[in-house]
Amino acid sequence: MEDLYVFKEGRVSLDRNGSLATSHTPATVSLKSLHVQEGGTFQLYSDSPSYTFSIDATNISVCF
Repeated sequence: MEDLYVFKEGRVSLDRNGSLATSHTPATVSLKSLHVQEGGTFQLYSDSPSYTFSIDATNISVCF
């Protein structure tokens, strides 16, 4: 996936077992662009501080 848009009242939620990447490695997000617009939600959830997410993005924009 290259670009992800989360529009008003849209939601993308990943737990530590999920990924948005071609490698399918858990807790990995790899995108060219992530755009979260007014009212949209992009959530990364881990139940432990020992399990962190890796985010690789060229452009991240959040508009309120």
